Amino acid sequence: MYSILKRAVWFAAFSGLIWAALVGGISGCFNWLGEGITVLFAGALTGIVVSLFLIFPLRRYGRGTAIAAGLFALPLGGFCFGVIFSTTQFVVRDLGGPSYRYVEYGWYPLEAGGEFAVLAMISIFGLLFFPLSLLTTYCLRRYIGSIPNYA
Repeated sequence: MYSILKRAVWFAAFSGLIWAALVGGISGCFNWLGEGITVLFAGALTGIVVSLFLIFPLRRYGRGTAIAAGLFALPLGGFCFGVIFSTTQFVVRDLGGPSYRYVEYGWYPLEAGGEFAVLAMISIFGLLFFPLSLLTTYCLRRYIGSIPNYA
């Protein structure tokens, strides 16, 4: 089981970086290097958190569960990303770093998490994000399903 978790974490961090690059690029968060780093860090950590929530149901149940998990993963990932992203930017500011725009606007972690979760689903980008969420969940299921239980 350890090998499955280890490989799932690597997959999750990589897919989280891809998601962060997509979301950060859309929202213009790569204008400053430091802000881009907080986006990528939050994305990788979000990928790991969401994948750890999904790994056991995906290993145990069939395709229907994978579809439901993919639909659930989008708001969960949006919420986790918002919380981690906002928290990271507050920590950077409190350690003497710059105050990036989301911290300047007063986006506290739970508020940012809620707004990212809602906007991921109901904005025009939801048309892109839902299929990508299903695809990412499908890839995670295939990836962890290809690892034998005894590995």
